[in-house]
Amino acid sequence: MRTSHCMDTIPELTSSERLSLPSWKTWLAIGGSKLAQDALALVEMLAEYGERHRQRRALLSLDERMRKDIGLSQSDVWLEARKPLWRK
Repeated sequence: MRTSHCMDTIPELTSSERLSLPSWKTWLAIGGSKLAQDALALVEMLAEYGERHRQRRALLSLDERMRKDIGLSQSDVWLEARKPLWRK
């Protein structure tokens, strides 16, 4: 009995099917585009985290009068400031 190999499950392509596959340059362009999109998304996420950090530090710096003006208690401020950056 012959043991099965994972490569045995991949069908062979006919010559016309092989010709219809994108070239390596096309695959590279697709991968490069995806890489650029992912890098941009990472930069945007880090900028958003930085802004949350800045805003939470600003909340901590408010005095009691300013907190009352915006309707927040000291515990509300502490709860917000202690959240991890990835939580909104």
